[in-house]
Amino acid sequence: MAFVVGVGSGRVDSRGSRSVVTCAHDTESGIGRKVSVGVFSLAAAAVLVVAPASVESAINAKFPPIDRTNPNRCEVKSSAMGQANAARDSLFDLRECNLSKMNFSGFDIAGVIMENANMSGSIFKDTVMSKAWAVGANLKGADFSNAIADRVVFNKANLEGAIFTNAVLSESSFKDANLKDTDFSDVYIGDFALRNICKNPTFGGENPTTGNPTRESLGC
Repeated sequence: MAFVVGVGSGRVDSRGSRSVVTCAHDTESGIGRKVSVGVFSLAAAAVLVVAPASVESAINAKFPPIDRTNPNRCEVKSSAMGQANAARDSLFDLRECNLSKMNFSGFDIAGVIMENANMSGSIFKDTVMSKAWAVGANLKGADFSNAIADRVVFNKANLEGAIFTNAVLSESSFKDANLKDTDFSDVYIGDFALRNICKNPTFGGENPTTGNPTRESLGC
């Protein structure tokens, strides 16, 4: 199942080992909701209730040409934690890099540009990757368990067999992505994004790692 959240102002209350996110309104219905999210960090919950930048405006973003003169361009260095708003000294550009089967667990790579990069089989467990640009990326078999992946543009990405268990996906976009055999169990996602994913013709099958049925994992 997925934890469906509204977008807007809200508050986060800590209650022992549980946290409750109270959203003021839902973008589609305007109806207030309270979503029990179980054992979930307050930092992650805060991502859900901050009004995000529009994904549609991000899709129109244009980037400078790839700097192919830099031999270290495809080296991945995690920024200091707390930079989930993608504030960096320079462009974090991994476009067209071959980073297959890399381990990014626990990294803060917020704002990374990974268009057409090969990151198949890579691990993004507990990774902060808010506002990442992953258009056309090869993320086949990648593991995004517990990742903070809000406002990420996964359009046209190959996500076949990817795992998103317990990931925060608020305001992320999956338009024309390959979602075959993915696992979206217990993700935090908005109504609008959930419905669009369920309409994706590739969204079906069974995840080869977890064994969870794809459509059932998101409640489609």
